[in-house]
Amino acid sequence: MNYREMSKVVLENVGGLDNIVFVERCASRLRIVYKSRSLVNIDAIKAADKVAGVVAKGGEVQVIIGPNVNEAYNDFLEVSGYDEKSHGKENLPAGGDDEKKDFLYYMHKVGGFSASIFMPVVPALIVGGLILAIRNLMINYFGMGENPTVDVLLNIFRAGFNWLPIWIGYATAKRLKLEPVLGGLLGAILIHPNICNVAGLSIFGLSIPQVDYNNSILPVVMGLGLMYYIDKLLKKILPESISYTLKPLISMLIVVPATLVFLGPIGTWVSRYVGMIMTAMMDRAGWLAVTVFAVLNPYIVMLGLDKATANLQAELHAAMGYDPIKLPTALIGNMAAGGTALAIAAVQKDKDKKGISETVKQTEKYKKTG
Repeated sequence: MNYREMSKVVLENVGGLDNIVFVERCASRLRIVYKSRSLVNIDAIKAADKVAGVVAKGGEVQVIIGPNVNEAYNDFLEVSGYDEKSHGKENLPAGGDDEKKDFLYYMHKVGGFSASIFMPVVPALIVGGLILAIRNLMINYFGMGENPTVDVLLNIFRAGFNWLPIWIGYATAKRLKLEPVLGGLLGAILIHPNICNVAGLSIFGLSIPQVDYNNSILPVVMGLGLMYYIDKLLKKILPESISYTLKPLISMLIVVPATLVFLGPIGTWVSRYVGMIMTAMMDRAGWLAVTVFAVLNPYIVMLGLDKATANLQAELHAAMGYDPIKLPTALIGNMAAGGTALAIAAVQKDKDKKGISETVKQTEKYKKTG
């Protein structure tokens, strides 16, 4: 499906390329972070062909596309000429400078930032989870427990989840407009078998705490937060002729020790206590926590605030091995949304809207709102 004409309309009514800070996509939406809200014409974007809806919040326009969002994203990049490597490289994507900075605004900002980190990783996690399900079916229902295939499938699953710091590091660095490969490298360093959970290590005379970083989220994100500010400083003081080589070297020589010695253990400690707090809540008032979240979940998703809890979910999985709140309570709501989408798809005659309904229906099967 061609989204070039739609992209031209969206680009014109989002204020042109000069008003764009960052462009990304999630499961069903093209997300454009803008500089000035006054240059954005929401009604005109809504009227564009193949646009199913528009949400504007937190310095960002979310153009609802549906199943072909990746095609729309690529067409928009081509039509707009947006290049994430050079466009607005000196600035951390913020957006909405002329909007009211209230609590909800910052919640949307956190949600948008979390989405840009986690959404690119979601396909790998879905594939890993389904691969594990297939492996379990082969063992439990087809008696293939001794088949070498099940071992390979288990390692495919582990590659998706155990190496999560690499994927998160790459996505976070990309969002912060750092070199993405350096984010992936920092994640790889954290989970290297000669560093991860190894006792007796030190660097530059500083003792490295023994910490298991497999499946972790916060340590690599915190390390890249530090790298962002170091990168800004080095851009100012290093001559351009040597910046390409020395900037990443100096950044890593500062960030790696700081992460291994200080930030990584702190992030792991935070994750551990989040898990302990959530466990205590479920033990003492689980019925209340689940009930409240079940009622609020559809509205949280509708407003896009669910993205702000993505890091919490990941940390709960890392600390406890499961999510005791959101996934269980979201299940009923997702089943209801999937049933509604199925009914709409059955009676809808417009092909584009029917496709969107079908996508929502399929998405809800995987307990995730599109």
